[in-house]
Formats: sequence, C-alpha cells, structure tokens
Amino acid sequence: MQTVDRCRDILSVITELISFVTGSPKRLHWFKTFQEEEESVSLVKFCPTRWTLKASSLSSVLKNYRPLILFLQEVASERSQSSAKASGLAKALSKFQTYFMLKLMELVFSRLETVSSALQKRSLMLDEAKRMIKAARESISELRHSFPRFWAESLAEASELEIEEPSIPASKKKNSTPLRRWIWGSCVPLY
Repeated sequence: MQTVDRCRDILSVITELISFVTGSPKRLHWFKTFQEEEESVSLVKFCPTRWTLKASSLSSVLKNYRPLILFLQEVASERSQSSAKASGLAKALSKFQTYFMLKLMELVFSRLETVSSALQKRSLMLDEAKRMIKAARESISELRHSFPRFWAESLAEASELEIEEPSIPASKKKNSTPLRRWIWGSCVPLY
C-alpha cells in the first residue's frame, strides 16, 4: 500500500509540474529555451478522464528531466510569486525516489496503455481480450526478473542527471521508556 501512495504522490507532483510549466505562456516560452539546448520533446498534459494517456505524459517528463530541473532552478532563483512553487518542484525532481518511481510508472503504464486502448474497441472478442490481459500480466511479471538491470540503469541515469543518490529512510525510534501514566504510582489517584 505504501508503494501505491508513493505512485499517487509522484503522479500528483508530475501533474503540478506540467501545469506549472504550461500554465503560463511566459514560463512555457522560457522553458522552451531550455528544451532547445537539450533537443527535447514537448510536455504532454495528463488527461483527467483517460487513464490510458498517462504513459505519454510520463515519458515526456522523463525526456525533459534535465531541462525541467534547470528551468525550475532558474525560476526558483528569481524573486517572483512562482519561485516558491518552482523551488519545491525542483527539490522533488532532484530526489532519486521521484526519478525512479517516474521511470517505473512509465514502464508499467506504457505496457498497460496498449492493452487498455485495445480493450476499448467495439469489435474485440472475449478470447482475444483474455489473451491480451494474459500477455500484459506476463510482461509485467517479466519486469520483476529484470529489476537488477533496471535498478542499475536508473542509478546510472540519475548520477548523469546529478540527482541525489538513493537512501534508506530513517526508521522511527521507538520510545523504550513507558509513558508516565503507565508507571505505577506516578499519577495522583482519583477517588
């Protein structure tokens, strides 16, 4: 369940990021100057009603990752109303967890997107639909076997993009002493 929450959070960050960049013509034009330096593709907005269009949007963010970080750092450095939001988005993009989850979701969504759009056809037969779903399930389970390679690629790409290295979150330290109210004789008796 924790992974689903992280995916939802990353999707929320990506939605905010795309709307931040494309929401203002001035920012969009400014971002395109960063894109020209990297020869990137344009950002694709999430479609709020279609689940199937998430893969192309995630892919466009991955292809624009370096220009996005540079653009957000530039916007954050100037004094404007949008600098705080740009700073927060830049910090989110500079975390390995964001990059890794983005790559992973793009990989999964791209495999599911073709099946999802094929399942919406009127002429689809039940037998063919079952085969497509089985193939998608096998394709996703195949990802588990190739995870070490995927992890190594993600680490290499993240270091190339100068994203912080992955870290294990600090565990919460449990209090070893009992609460005062549980110690015999520590409270005033009520009569």
